[in-house]
Amino acid sequence: MLPAGYLLKRTGISANWFSLLAVALSAVAAIAFATHRLALGLGLLLGSIFADMVDGSVARAAGRVEPFGMVIDHTTDRYAEFFLVLGLCAGGYAPFWLGLITIFSMLIPSYVRAKVESSGMDVSARGVGIAERKEKIGILIASIVAGFFFQRAISYGLAAISAISQISAFERLWHAHRHRRADELR
Repeated sequence: MLPAGYLLKRTGISANWFSLLAVALSAVAAIAFATHRLALGLGLLLGSIFADMVDGSVARAAGRVEPFGMVIDHTTDRYAEFFLVLGLCAGGYAPFWLGLITIFSMLIPSYVRAKVESSGMDVSARGVGIAERKEKIGILIASIVAGFFFQRAISYGLAAISAISQISAFERLWHAHRHRRADELR
């Protein structure tokens, strides 16, 4: 994505604005899902993903990679996930109880990672877990595409996202626990 970052850097739009654009597109995608416009919602979701992918590339191309930019990026990712799941549930593609579980499940791995990294432990939970955000979004996209043909596909996709998110959270906790135990043995 770095070539796209160099190209988009010329627009003068900061990386943080691309993060905000990703959230805005996700919110509009949620409205499309809620109003039973699955194809439009999928297109907006793909646009949101592109905006989210280029924000870091624009920052690197501009030589402006900053800690606050990472905070904005991670925060806007959580908002985007919330909007997408909410829109799918509001459109009747999945039950609300499953949407609540999915949103909670998607938040927990990020929370565990942040707590591990801010705890003072000399360990990072980055990259630990069965699935990162890109895998979860991939499952979401696949389930939306399958939703054109199979009524319950999106519900199954949200259930799968919930399961792998919970597994990832546990793996991050276990990683931190093992690292703590290794520190104690030294």
